[in-house]
Amino acid sequence: MYPDVEKLLAEHVEDHHLVLDVGGAGEPSLRADFIVDVMSWETWAAKYRRRPMADYRFSPETWYQMDICSGRLPFPDKMFDFSICSHALEDLRDPIAVCKELVRVSRGGYIETPSPYIELTRGVDSGDKRYAGYYHHRWLVSREERGLLFFAKSHFVHASRRFHFPPRYAERFRRQSLDRTRFLWSVSFEARELIVLDREDVERVIEGFIREVSGLNAAIMWHRAKLVGWRAAVATATRLGIRERLRNALYGAKE
Repeated sequence: MYPDVEKLLAEHVEDHHLVLDVGGAGEPSLRADFIVDVMSWETWAAKYRRRPMADYRFSPETWYQMDICSGRLPFPDKMFDFSICSHALEDLRDPIAVCKELVRVSRGGYIETPSPYIELTRGVDSGDKRYAGYYHHRWLVSREERGLLFFAKSHFVHASRRFHFPPRYAERFRRQSLDRTRFLWSVSFEARELIVLDREDVERVIEGFIREVSGLNAAIMWHRAKLVGWRAAVATATRLGIRERLRNALYGAKE
């Protein structure tokens, strides 16, 4: 967990508060009293523990191993004063259900994910420049007025500069604190998925993230120029009555 997050927790969580960390076993918060994660206590203690056990507040008795998307968390309503879910929701098959459970079991909390910008940047995952973002992440997560918005990370984001940033942008995003989506909530919040069905609409959403940072880059402008040219050519062929002949020549006649 980032040092600035631990500092933020120190400002909002008092010593007597009961704190839950959901999905953070890779690097659990030092402030967590309970952990819920798909990883077992034994695996974490053997492979991932970075500090003496005395530094942690949780124990094997307060560690719950489970698939956090499988149903209700094993706690009563509002048991916790504060919950932490850091760099987990972007991995999950049903982050919205997990958000609802966070609201149910907690009075407030802190959520953090990679930002859509860093998730659409090539080379951030172990320096591998062949793809954008992190190989195992499913969602682009952003803030909106009432909570969090999830948009499925499409496979085509790796294929064109229309849909991703070059590697050099990663340091810029980190320097400007644009690499993370950070959300401190109290009482309740909403989480929803932006559902888009048509490919052109999906492309428009992804392009929107790129344009927020770099405007109409060369790849986007070139695509739009090709699209305008194609539509003009189709309109001309239709007007001249040769559209069907051209289609058959390019793609073959209909059987």
